[in-house]
Amino acid sequence: MPTELSSAEKRVIASLSNPKWDYRTIPGIAKETGLDETTVQGIFESRKDLIRESIVPSKAGERLFTLSKNVNHLRDYWAAFRMINDEKF
Repeated sequence: MPTELSSAEKRVIASLSNPKWDYRTIPGIAKETGLDETTVQGIFESRKDLIRESIVPSKAGERLFTLSKNVNHLRDYWAAFRMINDEKF
């Protein structure tokens, strides 16, 4: 039975739902939600039923996250392809 989301979890989920971003970093979520990075990371680790990590990191090497409902490995590879090509041009 799914547990009810805490206030902090709801803020993180809302931030991950922002259509402006496909993937989010821990610092980005922390800044948007006003939560500290440790809390955000803890939510990512405890709510793997709702949140997943991308298979490719950001350009800066940071871990990227999205909602599990957005699971699409092709999307991950496309994001990596775009990042590689952005650096070339």
